[in-house]
Formats: sequence, C-alpha cells, structure tokens
Amino acid sequence: MLPTEHIRAYRRKGVIRPIFLGDDVSLSKTLTATYRDHVNMRRGALSEALSDCEQLGYNYRLVRGLSSVLETRCVFASDAAVPPLKARVMVFREAAGRVVTTERERVAVLATVSKRLGVTVQELDSSLYGDLEDEQVLVEFSEPTPGELNLFYNYANTVTLLAYSRSIHAEADEQDEYLQRLAERIGETKQDDTRKSTSISINLRPTNRLSQRGSRIDEFVARLLNAGAWSITASIVYPTRRKDAAVTKLNSVQHGGLLKKDPYREELIIDIPSKEPRKPTHGELIVVEHLAHRMGVTEEQLLREIRKEGHEYRDLGGVLVTPRKLDEIISALSGVETFGEAKAVLRGKGVRSVMPVLEALGYQVEQRRPRDESRVYRL
Repeated sequence: MLPTEHIRAYRRKGVIRPIFLGDDVSLSKTLTATYRDHVNMRRGALSEALSDCEQLGYNYRLVRGLSSVLETRCVFASDAAVPPLKARVMVFREAAGRVVTTERERVAVLATVSKRLGVTVQELDSSLYGDLEDEQVLVEFSEPTPGELNLFYNYANTVTLLAYSRSIHAEADEQDEYLQRLAERIGETKQDDTRKSTSISINLRPTNRLSQRGSRIDEFVARLLNAGAWSITASIVYPTRRKDAAVTKLNSVQHGGLLKKDPYREELIIDIPSKEPRKPTHGELIVVEHLAHRMGVTEEQLLREIRKEGHEYRDLGGVLVTPRKLDEIISALSGVETFGEAKAVLRGKGVRSVMPVLEALGYQVEQRRPRDESRVYRL
C-alpha cells in the first residue's frame, strides 16, 4: 500500500480508475539510480535528492509514490560508533561542568568524552544524533529494474485505491476456495462458485483502519491476479470528501500486464481459521519501524494491533521476535565472523532486514570493504 495521500486516480461522471504507469521508465530509472547512489549515505541526503527529483516537472505524488515502493526495498541503520543515547548523556554531563560557548570549547568536551569511550572525536560527534531518522544510513538496497518498478507502483496504487471501496465484485475463471477465505477477512461476502470458476461479492463498511483493510485487500488481489482470467468491479468513495461512490473496473485482458505485486515485500501470515494453532498475523519476527511504514500506520498503532492478537514476542528494542524464532536465530548465528556470513544465515531464516536484527541482538559490525567482509562480533 502507498500512503493514502499519494494515490493517483482519475474520476469523472461516476467512473474512477487508478492512473497507471505505462512503458515510460524515465522517472523510475532516475529514482532507482538515486537510491543506488545513496547506499552508505544518510537518509537526510537521500531525502534531499528525492526532493530535487520533484523539481524535474513530474507529479509530486508520482515521485513520492514510486519512492515509497523503493523504500520497502531499503534497509536503514544507525552508523553510530557509540549508542546515541549514551553518547548524548556523557557529552551533556561533561558539558554541564564547563562553559561551552565556542566551537573550540565544544570540541574540547567531545575530545574528553571520546577519549573515555575509546573512539575518535569525529565518531563521537556523528554518534550524538545517530538515532534520528535523517541520520540513519542506507546500508542495503535491493534494486528492481525500472520496468518492474512501474508494475510494482501500479499494483500498490491500485490496492490503496481499493481500500476505499464500499463493495467489490471479483471473478476468476479458476475455482479457488482460499480466495473466498481471504474475501471473508475483508467484509461480508456472497459467493457463486462453480467447479471451474469463482465469483465473489464483498460488502465493506466504512472504517478508519484503512491500513489494515488495505493489507487484506492486498492479499486478496495478489491471489486473484494468479487465478487465470480475472476481473474486479468496485464501488469506491474517494476522495473522502465526496459522498457519492464511483465505479472502477479492472480485468486481466486490459490491466493484467500493468500490475504486479513486489515479491520482495515481506509476506504477511493470513489468519485463516484452522485446526492448527493460530500463527502471528505479522510473522515471527517484526522490525516495527519497517512494517509500520509499509502498512501506512504509526508504530503505536501497529503495536496495539500486535498486542490484541495475544501472541508472545520478545522485545529487542524495535524488533519483536517469538521465543522459538529467537532461539533459532541465535543458534544459527553462532560462529559467524563476517557480515556476509551473518546476512546469508539470516536471509535463510526469512529475515530481510539484516542490520536492525543484528543490532537488536547486540552484534556490532566493524566496517570494511567490501561490506560483506566486515567483521561481526557480539558485545
């Protein structure tokens, strides 16, 4: 899902449709290159470069929407040599006993504290506010092709618009019972299936929990797109200031080649009633900041939703992990010596956000080039 303020849609005379990107990949090339060029650079520098892209004459919603898709393929981490909170406490305590009015006096304070911590003045200075979002460093970027980015954007824009639906009717030429179960999570359903096809109608009530609804529609649409020939007809109230609904119609013949769900995105576990113990909806390991951003909610909202499910997680400081998964990861990491080895182990366990998990488990990365040769050790 995109942030709702980035939706691009055309509405006229009772008809609404998402605005699709076609074969023009010029902007996608530019934005992809911007992210690639800012690996190992501050998020603040990346944000400034993206703002410059908005001055190239492109629709700002399009630039920000494409950037939202690319950001799900990024891993940001603090590049601080000292935990920022600890650095600030020590520096402020040292400064409290002096008169600091000039840059020279400020550097003297930093020199005293850095000597105590065993780091350089520059490392301490960059660590002071390393936990601020703009100070985070882009450490990993999984680059799509520009053509793929267009498809991923079209899909995300469509799903976000469908989150404003009051009713959805979907048809597929393949019979799919699981599609019906996914539909039941969205709203009240009516089904008219044959042995060879699927026909589902969903009625949706107004809600303020659009991110949750959007994630459920996301799973439904992704499944539908793989069900052979398909079609969707939805009654949508967007923008929200409008009281009358407009209709959008999509089908595999006209739009199938324009839509694709990004396979890089972390799969969510769907809560389908079964005889098996219910699994956590958001998986066994959650990087709270990243998942909240993908869902378009605040971290507090996401944590409330997780607590309501009642599953047991260990809080590692921004990373939630089930006890079973935690034991599994700690065991798998024993003996690793380089960042490349740690990344391979964690990816094998289904962990995409490698750096936040390593930091949450108490590991330090001693930067070397190439990055995969960086030494990894646990404090």
